[in-house]
Amino acid sequence: MPFNTVPHLVGRSIANGRLILVAVLGAGNFGQVYKARNMAATNDPSLYFAVKCIGIDGSKRATAVSKEIALHGSVPRHPNEDYVFMIMDYCPGGDLYKAICEKKVFYHNDSLVKQVFLQVIDAVQHCHANQVFHRDIKPENILCSKDGTQVFLADFGLATCEDDHKFRKAGTLPYKSPECLGEDFRSPTYSTRASDVWALGVLLFNMMVRRNPWLAEKISDPCFNRFLCNSDYFLKIFRITPSVNQVLLHIFELRSSKRITLPELRDEISKIDRFFLTDAEHLSMVLQESRKSINLSVSQRRLIPAPRPLV
Repeated sequence: MPFNTVPHLVGRSIANGRLILVAVLGAGNFGQVYKARNMAATNDPSLYFAVKCIGIDGSKRATAVSKEIALHGSVPRHPNEDYVFMIMDYCPGGDLYKAICEKKVFYHNDSLVKQVFLQVIDAVQHCHANQVFHRDIKPENILCSKDGTQVFLADFGLATCEDDHKFRKAGTLPYKSPECLGEDFRSPTYSTRASDVWALGVLLFNMMVRRNPWLAEKISDPCFNRFLCNSDYFLKIFRITPSVNQVLLHIFELRSSKRITLPELRDEISKIDRFFLTDAEHLSMVLQESRKSINLSVSQRRLIPAPRPLV
């Protein structure tokens, strides 16, 4: 049962009447997510919960639901007719996508980018330490506290316990590593651990630039191709510091075995104080690169032999 065929359940009580579904928050891979009121609480911070409603209509869906529950850990589950309800903490700040694109809280905010991105690294590192690999890291799957300073990794519907995997359909296109996409860079299996690191690089880019670096990690994608051909591609276009550019180069390493690890990434991010260039700094860098290109062009022309006279 796809999530869009799950009946509208607002107003329905679950957990023996302890929770009432009051609003739809969104949708995950296998179900709708509701805001639920805790009827037993009055003036309590835990007055609301997030409840994921998942329809069970076959063995494959049942297996996927069981896996997601297992990977979330010890999560209360409440069978109700053909549904499973997963009760989780409610995050009133919405998701990271909203914080990036609508609230624009990270734009030229060095300290907040650093604070939040380190939290995401810690969350992913904790999962990896427990042999859980998310495979769908993106802003929509990271939830925020009310003030936006705390974030929580969510939606483990595509997660796996296998470090090396053959299944390449998991994930969202702009965030999938080249080896996971499996078009130009293919191997029998791919590292889910290294692929999560790649997705973190795209996430950091999202937080700073409010866009994706490319549509897909394949040579036919113009933006990805430009990045492969020029290590300063991001520097020339976006207002990021050389330190951030260097970290992105370590993350977007095509050889997954050589890609930066999470502990190394955390260490590198911790050392960065400035993530954004000022307009003046970026203009100066662009002009400097333009002069280099002009000088190189002149030098190349000087190397061209002069035409010999005909007589």
